Amino acid sequence: MKIISTDTPLSEVILADPSIIPVINRLGIALGTDDRSVAEVAGAHHLSADFLLTIINTFACRDYFPANALSRVDMPTMLSYLELTDRYYLHFQIPNIERHFNALVASGPDNSSLTLLRRLFDKAKTDLMALIDSDMRSLFPTLRSLASGEGGECDTPAVDTAAAEAVEEMLADLLSMIVRNISGHYDPNLCYATVVAVDGLRSDLSKNNRIRNLILRPAALALASKR
Repeated sequence: MKIISTDTPLSEVILADPSIIPVINRLGIALGTDDRSVAEVAGAHHLSADFLLTIINTFACRDYFPANALSRVDMPTMLSYLELTDRYYLHFQIPNIERHFNALVASGPDNSSLTLLRRLFDKAKTDLMALIDSDMRSLFPTLRSLASGEGGECDTPAVDTAAAEAVEEMLADLLSMIVRNISGHYDPNLCYATVVAVDGLRSDLSKNNRIRNLILRPAALALASKR
């Protein structure tokens, strides 16, 4: 996708890359944007247009580097977005994959390869849930305290994306194994739905990792330098 500007109609962005929909939903923006620009939609939802633009471009455009991100980032808004992202994984994407996998395994009860693939997903799920727990219990609360000036002498936590990248790699390996190695009896429609669901989570994790790397990490370091 080409780099988006504040004058770009948000509907054009969504139509070019529908994976943007969960991103704007996390910021309280629903569909039905008409022909309003990114700036107009941001204003209607009491968001900084620069912040919305930075999030969308970082998520959707691989060639985009948010050089002036620090001047655009409101830490509480950023953390609310990331918290909603974690909750989206926890309450929607993970259960969605599980439903598809359970139905797929049930469609071929004699299929040992499906059972193995499900175990691989369970490992990725466990690691992702541990990452989310760390965000909710440690990273986000500490950064909120620092942003409000109430952090005292607490250490600024490292914004570690290695764990999320490891989960992303596990999901990519799982997709490869499904495509290359699945055998036996299975429902092809359920298999396709499972692949789409797993790839959706992998893709979202990959793009969200860019946001954590390019926006959250430097913002956290900037907070630390002001103490």
